[in-house]
Amino acid sequence: MKKIYFLFAIILGGGIASAQSLQIMDLNYNNLTNGSYAIYDVDPTITWPLDQPVEVKFYVANTSGSSVDVFVKKVYINQVPTTADQFCWALLCYNPSTIVSTNSQLIGAHDTTALADVLKPQFFSKASASEPDFAGTVTIRYVAYVDGNPNDSAYIDVSYSTLASVENIKENNKISDFYPNPARDIVTFNYQIENTQEATLSIYDLTGSKVKDIRFNALSGSLKTDLSALKPGVYFYTFYVRGKAIATKRIVIAR
Repeated sequence: MKKIYFLFAIILGGGIASAQSLQIMDLNYNNLTNGSYAIYDVDPTITWPLDQPVEVKFYVANTSGSSVDVFVKKVYINQVPTTADQFCWALLCYNPSTIVSTNSQLIGAHDTTALADVLKPQFFSKASASEPDFAGTVTIRYVAYVDGNPNDSAYIDVSYSTLASVENIKENNKISDFYPNPARDIVTFNYQIENTQEATLSIYDLTGSKVKDIRFNALSGSLKTDLSALKPGVYFYTFYVRGKAIATKRIVIAR
């Protein structure tokens, strides 16, 4: 079974060009267009076609004012021949040998949420029971493109890895110091995370008691939080991703 999912978006040039019709989003509507999604700690024994695959879902959105027919294709960025992968698109799941969907999906103008618009990459650690257990990383690019205009496209790079260490996670999940420090009430910090559902920030007093939890509602940015309810003193805040402590820092409340 898969264990750990992480998400990170690398939005190029502040977004896609105005001529593009398509976007790829996660199911929380975060824009991942031309970005990456990483799945760590994959079970190395998931076998095609016997086992349930590692599966992730993305919306393919049409941001233009006209309906478009959309195909999907896959491109191997880093392939391990002993693994298997497939994808589902336009309510049809293809076998591993299919590179380009045979069916297109008609996506209405400004449509972002229709069930049929969901792209589902699926991964198997082993192409057959006789293959060795999977080790390493596989990266596959899934490209959604408009019928008759392949340059009108959006892609997502999906990586599958048997590796999941704190160092892997730190590379793509970061948090700055609180400022100002010392603080009276409102503090600000900058952050970058892979998945809003997997990251939390907890503040503790000197006895180790948790006094506040902070949640994230975007993948990156600047966040303000009100600490006026805390008594003057020294506190520590710990940044967690998928239950792993990534960083612990110190904040002083002075009034």
